[in-house]
Order: sequence, then C-alpha cells, then structure tokens
Amino acid sequence: MSKVLDENPGASYAYSSFKFGWKTFKLWEFDADRLRQMPFIHTTSLMRREHFPGFDESLKRLQDWDLWLTMLEKGYNGIWIQEVLFNVKTGGTMSSWLPSFLAKRNKEYQASVEVVRKKHSQPYGGRK
Repeated sequence: MSKVLDENPGASYAYSSFKFGWKTFKLWEFDADRLRQMPFIHTTSLMRREHFPGFDESLKRLQDWDLWLTMLEKGYNGIWIQEVLFNVKTGGTMSSWLPSFLAKRNKEYQASVEVVRKKHSQPYGGRK
C-alpha cells in the first residue's frame, strides 16, 4: 500500500479487496458517488497522516464510512489496489458474530446509515 501511495501522490489513501473468514470482498476503483451511497472502504486502508482528520467519536457506528466521507469533503480521494491484501480471521472474536449481529440489528444499522448520510448531506468539495 505504501508503494501505491508513493506512486500516486494525488491519492490520500490506498485500500484493497480483503477476505472476511471464507468470503472474499472484491472492491472496485474509487468512486465518490458510490462512496456517498454506501460504505465500501475498509479501515485497514493506509492513509497519509497529514490528510487524516480524525474519527467522529460521537458516532456509535459507521465511524469508518464517516471518515471517508469527511475526507471526500476535504478533496481527499483514495486509490484501489486490485489485490486481496489481508484476511480478517473469524472464530471466537467479534468478527465471528458480527454478520448475525447486523442481521438482527438491521433497523439500528439503517438508522446509523441515515445519521451519517444526514451529517454529510451538504454539497461535496471533493474531486472524483
């Protein structure tokens, strides 16, 4: 990821596809419009320190999506690496129960989505 950032000085962060247990999450090239619609960039991304605005600690969920949207508003974009670069292990940790937790808490999740969307509903200054 560091090499990709070095080779792309216009990118503020690099992200890749990843595995969550047995499932591969194949991501796609940076797309500002898609990012506004849904969270798709994982927190294991590498970002330039000087572009990191910090997390909004008042949010209970989706702090990562809020981070990417905040960076987008500041004109900071990401670059996708077309490889699976990491694995999230499951079994005995939060990761093992996370999918079932989300399914049971869909209303809470959707409410969190709306909180982030409302926070970022103003026009964006970022570039695509």
